[in-house]
Amino acid sequence: MKKIISKLTVFALLIASTVLTACDKKNHDVPVPKTQQMAVGSVQVYDFGKIKLHAYETKDALADESFILETDNELVMIELAGFKKNIAEIQNYVKGLKKPLNNVVVAYHPAGGNVYPAATIYAMDGLGEAGLVAGFVQAFGDSFNGNLPTKYEQVKPGKMTIGGIKMNIIKTADAFDIEIPAINVYLTHMVGHNTHNILGSMESIDEMMNLMKKMKAKNYGLILSGHDTPRTIEIATEKINYLTKLKELAKTNTNAKDFIDAVNKEFPNYMGGNYLEMSAAGLYK
Repeated sequence: MKKIISKLTVFALLIASTVLTACDKKNHDVPVPKTQQMAVGSVQVYDFGKIKLHAYETKDALADESFILETDNELVMIELAGFKKNIAEIQNYVKGLKKPLNNVVVAYHPAGGNVYPAATIYAMDGLGEAGLVAGFVQAFGDSFNGNLPTKYEQVKPGKMTIGGIKMNIIKTADAFDIEIPAINVYLTHMVGHNTHNILGSMESIDEMMNLMKKMKAKNYGLILSGHDTPRTIEIATEKINYLTKLKELAKTNTNAKDFIDAVNKEFPNYMGGNYLEMSAAGLYK
């Protein structure tokens, strides 16, 4: 009997090991990026085979990120850089890829909308953060390109093919997220590692919680954010824990100051204190 149990135990461990290995491969089947440091920002390049993802970290005052999808024939940019130093640097980088940039997708960041006049701009009515651009111009002056796209193709929720790349457009409260099935990638606005989010209501906390749970269920390889470098799916677990605690603290504190103090005590190493203040202002109107 002991021999039978022993064999069954070994068999069970082998099955578990196989399942864990398969899950681990699925979770981490992301190419190791090659990083190129530049004068202002840096680029991480993920080679998926038929598609390369170039993630440009601007390192600007807003921690913006722009992305370039490269196929055999052309380039598709997602999210524009707003600061002029970054614009010049990414334009130079695009030239070095020696492929036409025919399409630019603007989900949340429309500043610098006059930089690629030959490209087709894709956006939704409202142009994401367009309402904030005037404030950025006032805050950063001539270093910031506040021009918005004046002409663009209307993006609608559902499946679209842009530059030969199939995308799923998901409508959000502010603009839209993008799913890119061919490389198992999801792009949203703000999912920064160790960074606060702008969550001005209990409803917005719940909405983000639901999004993180959907991300985990879909098991995306990479999560792209307009304000952070690409992250693996583990970022969803981090954010679920963060959001759970944030909601708890929002219920147990009665004013913005106490809420901010409590959150800072709970997450002492988190960046984006201004984002936390914006959340508090909304939660405690």
